[in-house]
Amino acid sequence: GLRHQQPQWGPLGYITFKRTYARPVNDGTNRTEEYWETVRRVVEGCYTIQLNHCMSLKLPWKSEKAQRSAQEMFKLMWDFKFLPPGRGLWMMGSDYIYQRGSGALNNCAFVSTDELDTDFAEPFCFLMDLSMLGTGVAFDTKGAGLVTIQTPQTGEYTHVVEDSKEGWTDLVRVILNSYVGKARRPAHIDYSKIRPIGSPIKTFGGIAPGPGPLMECVQNIDKILAHRTGNHISSTDITDLMNVIGKCVVSGGVRRTAELALGSAKDEEYLKLKDPESSGEKLMAWRWASNNSVAAEMGMNYEAVGTQTAKNGEPGYFWLENARAYGRLKDPADYRDAKVQGTNPCAEQSLESYEICNLVETFPSLHETFDEYKRTLKFAYLYAKTVTLIPTHNERTNAIMLRNRRIGLSQSGIIESFEKHGRREHFRWCDEGYKYVSSLDKIYSQWLCIP
Repeated sequence: GLRHQQPQWGPLGYITFKRTYARPVNDGTNRTEEYWETVRRVVEGCYTIQLNHCMSLKLPWKSEKAQRSAQEMFKLMWDFKFLPPGRGLWMMGSDYIYQRGSGALNNCAFVSTDELDTDFAEPFCFLMDLSMLGTGVAFDTKGAGLVTIQTPQTGEYTHVVEDSKEGWTDLVRVILNSYVGKARRPAHIDYSKIRPIGSPIKTFGGIAPGPGPLMECVQNIDKILAHRTGNHISSTDITDLMNVIGKCVVSGGVRRTAELALGSAKDEEYLKLKDPESSGEKLMAWRWASNNSVAAEMGMNYEAVGTQTAKNGEPGYFWLENARAYGRLKDPADYRDAKVQGTNPCAEQSLESYEICNLVETFPSLHETFDEYKRTLKFAYLYAKTVTLIPTHNERTNAIMLRNRRIGLSQSGIIESFEKHGRREHFRWCDEGYKYVSSLDKIYSQWLCIP
């Protein structure tokens, strides 16, 4: 019945939706989806994933119940009671997810460099790979001092770059490993297979940036590492490498991603990485690409770092010990997250190394009563939990994601909610909502037979 209707968009909603989230429709008309088609794709994608999960494990599935549930999810998204994140609107239910896994449905990730001496290139390639899916990736500088930079040995061969995300990442892997003696650097790099700038990217969507950003990325890696031969890798080198890779991914305006660096509060060189006076040129070239934070320790002296933050807004502060000990600070410490190594680029989510997380947004101010909001929370939760039923293309990530299945239920329009419901009532909704989602998780996880 909603086929020729529009939801209550507000002033910019429709333009933003058509620009960013409406996928091309393959019906020969050269048009993109209308909102009802996008929501249908997302909801059908969601329930297809649940159905496939239940079928593959021979679990019970009631199709009439699923149909009723799917219709309710559609209506809640149509009325903007909740929405998947933008990447969910863009990707959920598309062929890409069934072919390549759930990486593109996840908002954020974290990778530690604490094992650089075992696999030097991997953290950088992980960041590149997931950034190309639009996932924001944070990293730490714990790998500083673990490896010595060497002069690359050249191999008499040509490296042909395949026209794919994997192809771009493979080249970066070879170049990085050549600086620690784990690969021979190609005598020639052939970029001719990379599709030209402006051509369409079929499965993922969007427009190709051409080979230029990748060529520049290789040059920048050389700029960073070539003069460091014989030295241990530093926190500056690590951050700069992650930054030039991030710059490569967003060049051409095709993708958006985010980076956060997590350094030591005692590392003076790291703290000055974005100081306009001392690193002006590199700040303009690539150091803008990450938000820089410090792993703060309880009770430390904040004077030096605080002065730096006052000067240029960074570093931010992340208390790793708290992230490991607490779910919420109002609850007692339980150390359920003892393996956490860092956070995502927005710093609201604790993450292990190589872990990912997917988010979903709810809009409390568009609800009249808490019972109505609870109903929305149920379907928002179900969307996010469903995303964790599909593995990603990365084995290390799957080993963590399938154990933790970390999801985030967020709220937008907080001030509007304060104005509508009152501050105290809003906080009650948060608290009761948290308890409700926790109890839902036990029920749904039992039905899906997952942790």
